[in-house]
Amino acid sequence: MAKNELESTFEAISDWISIIDIEGRILRSNRMGEKVLNIPMIEIIGRKCWELVHGTVEPLPDCPFLKMLESRERESLEIHS
Repeated sequence: MAKNELESTFEAISDWISIIDIEGRILRSNRMGEKVLNIPMIEIIGRKCWELVHGTVEPLPDCPFLKMLESRERESLEIHS
């Protein structure tokens, strides 16, 4: 039951939330990722976050992923379209 509740909560969040591995690959994304990026989930999972967000092959200097590796704290990025 707890797993179902967690899954429902993850999907109900109105912001794009992703679980990213140590290499920057997206392991899991809520459905809002499809809306934000305008691509299907199958094209999100396994890709590096900076490829999808910035269209780059490497993270940008102020990348929240790099900041998180350094700070060991949660980091975020606001995207305005």
